Amino acid sequence: MRRQRARKKRPGTVAPPATARVNVTPMIDVVMVLIVFFLLVGHLANERRGAVDLPIATQGEDEDSTRRPVVILVEAGGRVRIDGVDVPDDSVVQRIASRVAASQSTGRPGGVHVRADASTAFADVRPILDACRSVGITEVRLAVHPEWAQ
Repeated sequence: MRRQRARKKRPGTVAPPATARVNVTPMIDVVMVLIVFFLLVGHLANERRGAVDLPIATQGEDEDSTRRPVVILVEAGGRVRIDGVDVPDDSVVQRIASRVAASQSTGRPGGVHVRADASTAFADVRPILDACRSVGITEVRLAVHPEWAQ
């Protein structure tokens, strides 16, 4: 039997590169978690703001993003939602009062934003404005689709 000799490296030669493998499974997991997170946040934000067709306005101001207003949504059929929660017609005043009191107790009062569908009659919006006035709310803003920003 012949004895095998160990190979000696010749001077001036380079060793072959080691094959490196990158495991992308953790990266895919993180990306999937981020996708799910943003889908949930988007859904919750849309629920709070409500998907209504806002009326178009030629003038207005941009919303201050540091404030946390009470969002009152009036849908086309007259259904009222306060911060994403359905409110029966007979308890609108009480719900507005409790929600505004809660926002003022946190030290970040932001007033009230009324988001009414463009096809909603003013007769459906007026009780909301009257309720805000009866509770003592001094700042009510009406949300519109900004034509000036386009």
